Amino acid sequence: MPAQVDYYWEQQGAPGICLFVDGPTHDGPHRRADDRRIREALEDRGFVVETIRYDEPLDRALERLARTLRMLFPRKS
Repeated sequence: MPAQVDYYWEQQGAPGICLFVDGPTHDGPHRRADDRRIREALEDRGFVVETIRYDEPLDRALERLARTLRMLFPRKS
């Protein structure tokens, strides 16, 4: 099943981070099921999948994304 990722960060030749930004169209049961299948397939291939939803506080979503980015792309001293 094809997927259109909204943002993608590479990880030096390894699978990177896929970010989906979900609006209200992702609320329907069929769409949620499709989203789950697609995202699980990406995770099975080694990708890290993050989602920011329209109905969650943006500051919380961005902090979660920042933690993931710091974990996978630590700053070098």
